[in-house]
Amino acid sequence: MNPEQDHDPGLIVQSVVDALHRLGLTERGILAAVSGGPDSLALMHALHRAKVLLEVATIDHRLRPESAAEVELVHEQCVQLGLRFHSRAVTVAPGNGLEAAARDARYAALQAIRAERGLSVIATGHTASDQAETVLMRLGRGSALGGAAGILERRSDGVVRPMLGVTREEALSFVLRQGVPYVDDAMNHDLGFTRVKVRRTVVPALQAALGPQVERALARFARHAAEDDAVLQEQARTALERAVRSDGTIDRVALLSLQRSIARRVTAMVLERAAVPIDSQLIDECLRAVEGKGPATATLPGDLLLTVRDGGVAVESAPPRRAG
Repeated sequence: MNPEQDHDPGLIVQSVVDALHRLGLTERGILAAVSGGPDSLALMHALHRAKVLLEVATIDHRLRPESAAEVELVHEQCVQLGLRFHSRAVTVAPGNGLEAAARDARYAALQAIRAERGLSVIATGHTASDQAETVLMRLGRGSALGGAAGILERRSDGVVRPMLGVTREEALSFVLRQGVPYVDDAMNHDLGFTRVKVRRTVVPALQAALGPQVERALARFARHAAEDDAVLQEQARTALERAVRSDGTIDRVALLSLQRSIARRVTAMVLERAAVPIDSQLIDECLRAVEGKGPATATLPGDLLLTVRDGGVAVESAPPRRAG
């Protein structure tokens, strides 16, 4: 990446404005989650220039000695821009799952601030580069269309990502041209993280082979995949409602009559409603049980079974194991 490459700041602001119009947020209150990194700072400055109702929040996980200084860096910029600033400190226990625990604590704190201030959404600085990396990782792990949708532009919990049309390089160039000081998190260079490996090796290889627009093309693919998946999910919800029998089981014939892409989604919904963690292989195993002749079962996590009998499909507790 060449941070000195010239990118038109106006185009970056316009990309964010276009996203706000698409999301219906041009006249809604927005809480920008800003860490001090170039992506989230670019988001803050772009939203400020878009003249939306904007407030800013920084969450201090207190995991690094410099975190307090990073909070103050964002605070100082908010003072310069005349933006209301909020900061919260959260406690995260070190150990396995630290990254996920920190993310959960961060979003919980952001949601609390959003609710207190009566703001509509939380905006994060995820970029087209983040989107490209996410798509590559999910496709590499065998994800279906829902996973290929990557980072959603709008989540159901009020989190939005207006920067998905902007690459990481463009965001960095934007803050450099604004003369904005920023933080370079050492975790972004740690090859122990899969995402960083993809960023440092896979994406450059694709750019060398296919051209510099790979990140933007993958981000565009993810957006189209999200749109397609939303349609298929709605069809699956309707199909599931129609397939539920009076005893609460799913009509086997109705499930078999569905197109495979819809049947997979209906099966996933049935498992999710039973709090069963799902993956592509498990869904295929369940559908094979449904497609077989006569009574059948598929073993599920958590001592559960998917049972097929008397024309109905259901998730039930597995019978207790006999001792000895």
